[in-house]
Amino acid sequence: MAKKRRQIFVGFDQDSASIRAVRLALDPPRSWGRAPDWEFLGAEEETGNFTDEAQLVASLKGLRDRLKIQPTDFVITCLSGKQTYAVQVDVRRLPDDEMPNMLRLELRKSMPFEATVATFDYQFLSTESGSGREGGGGVPVMVSAAANSYLSKHIDTYAKANLRPSHVEILPISIANAFWAMRSADPKAVAAQETYAILHLSSNTCTIVIDGGKHPFFNRSFNFNIGEIVASAGAAAGAEPTSPGRVSNVTMQMNSLATEVTKSITYYKNTFKGSQISGVALIGNHASHSAFEAFGTRVGHELQRIHTGQLVRAPKSLGVDKYDLAIALAMQGMGQGATAGAAASAKKFKNDNIGLSAVPVNERRGSDDRRLQVQQNEARRMLNEEKMMFEEEKKQQEEEKRILAEEKRALAEEKRMLMEEKKKQAEAIADEKRLQALEKKMQAEEMRRLLAESGD
Repeated sequence: MAKKRRQIFVGFDQDSASIRAVRLALDPPRSWGRAPDWEFLGAEEETGNFTDEAQLVASLKGLRDRLKIQPTDFVITCLSGKQTYAVQVDVRRLPDDEMPNMLRLELRKSMPFEATVATFDYQFLSTESGSGREGGGGVPVMVSAAANSYLSKHIDTYAKANLRPSHVEILPISIANAFWAMRSADPKAVAAQETYAILHLSSNTCTIVIDGGKHPFFNRSFNFNIGEIVASAGAAAGAEPTSPGRVSNVTMQMNSLATEVTKSITYYKNTFKGSQISGVALIGNHASHSAFEAFGTRVGHELQRIHTGQLVRAPKSLGVDKYDLAIALAMQGMGQGATAGAAASAKKFKNDNIGLSAVPVNERRGSDDRRLQVQQNEARRMLNEEKMMFEEEKKQQEEEKRILAEEKRALAEEKRMLMEEKKKQAEAIADEKRLQALEKKMQAEEMRRLLAESGD
């Protein structure tokens, strides 16, 4: 039997202001039934304005060089924003080759972008985790999707830095996986009976995911700038105490965040009858900031923080929150995101399979951790079709512009001819007036001549 080789996974946690990358090595189990051994190889961060592609590519190259990322490493990235979509629904179970088109038809009205030009991935769930909505039927399925143009641009940007993602995850599902990885490692946890609200903090957005062993997956995002909280708290530390009755900026923003979280939990309870929230968890940069010390009291639930570094023996100098999602993404590269600490064999991934992975978000979401991948060439093909449609529309617009220009030229010519006709009419009238004046003059002269003759 061939000896299993060490595999290396790199997770990239990226937002508009920062990129964090973690490189992990996975050694095969030393004996049957033992969990694979993770080795922490390094973590690096870059900050900047990553809405600028040139700056983003330069930073990715810097991370690649400092972490010594190799072409054989498995790179796992994450997409978020309005051109991504993650949802749990109940559908009819069809053959695999028919599922994407069926999902497009089922979800086209609820998606925030055009379903016909999107890449889909899906994972069937256990029947215990149905939608929870009245009238729901069929088989529960977790669906992730991204607009083809957005996905392709993401892959192309990494390619410019000589990085080739083996998987592209959707943020809400990655958040849930990170939490359940930690929760399943806790011997006191009963994951199958729990439902948690999990908050992810990025540079200017908070994403809340609510998920449980027997209750459906829910997610939403809203504006929340954790950087302002950190800056305000730092400024307040050296400032004079606020005057009586005055609420600090940090307190106002934390109250606003608590309001949004409470609204989401209330909506979830009202929509999915019988659901109870076991607690609230935080993940993301600055999740351990002192501003969150009383946050559990604000939302009325026990507050937990996710520290995935414990699962891979990360050094204490790394900190407790900055790289948690990047670590979870690297672990998800081999399917460990939902089964950390359990015996599992390393999966082999094909580098030419770029897919959105709707991976299991806890142990009830599929014990085999089946990962359905979408081919990169499928996304490219659909993008090309989109481009062809755009080019065809552009040609039609150009033809319309040409016809409009012709009409304008014809109108201008008609106007010119009308002006010439008016000019000719004016000249004819002027000629006629000159003739009339000449006739009058001749008549006057004739009259004078006759008068002169009669006088003689």
